[in-house]
Amino acid sequence: MDLISKDAEIGKNVYMGHNVIIEDGVIIGDNVEIGHNTIIRKNVHLSSNSYIGANVILGEYIGTYFINGEDETKTGYYKNSKTYKNPILKIGTKAKIRANTLIYAGCEIGDKLETGSWTVIRNGCKIGNNNYLGNHCEFWGPLKTGDHNRFIACAHIGDTSDIGNCCWFLPYATLATDLHPPCGKCLQGPIIEDYAIIGSFSLVLPRLKVGKNAIVAACSLVTEDVPPETIVVGNPAKVVKNVKDITCPLGIIDHPYPWYEKMDKNRRKRYGYPD
Repeated sequence: MDLISKDAEIGKNVYMGHNVIIEDGVIIGDNVEIGHNTIIRKNVHLSSNSYIGANVILGEYIGTYFINGEDETKTGYYKNSKTYKNPILKIGTKAKIRANTLIYAGCEIGDKLETGSWTVIRNGCKIGNNNYLGNHCEFWGPLKTGDHNRFIACAHIGDTSDIGNCCWFLPYATLATDLHPPCGKCLQGPIIEDYAIIGSFSLVLPRLKVGKNAIVAACSLVTEDVPPETIVVGNPAKVVKNVKDITCPLGIIDHPYPWYEKMDKNRRKRYGYPD
């Protein structure tokens, strides 16, 4: 088999490292750099001005998976590789996908995706613009996110989760989706509204809502809805105050929250947030 399919459409100024494999139906825009040993599987649409690191797999084949406890993939790759048709993976412009990232087929990803190393995005994910997924983050599709979200490292986002815009997920934050695993019949992830912060090592249980500008403190177990503009703490997490009542212990900022309203213009620009 040729390493670069004759059926692939490759734009101008595309640089490829050693041992790159590009399969049938791939479309690559202009000004793209692809690192060593990367595999771009069938029907990947990668837009212009993007960087793909070494040992990345884009458009990984979809195998058997389950919806509501039933096998819904009768034509998955591992069922019959000869008849399998790989769904399109679409990635927007200015992506920065670092080494060892794995993105499955059947995802729609907006502009300015940035990943750390060893990130996994499974099939069915719809990801907006300017999202950062740090090292070892894992997204289980189907799920959707808005724009300008930050998943710092090792965040686990369960399938059917619904995430708004400008949210922060600190290291090891988890969104659960199954009320009583492993039955798989009551899957429904949490809803995280705009500007919410999910703290390190915290867990939000299925079917809950974290309101706009709310904060889930580190190591908290969220067992009920979190009202907008509140901070919850503990196991189980309880409301302790309004975010507007939080003060900086160092005295640098009088009232740091809601964080987005207090952010200076230079930081907004650096993170790509809208004015």
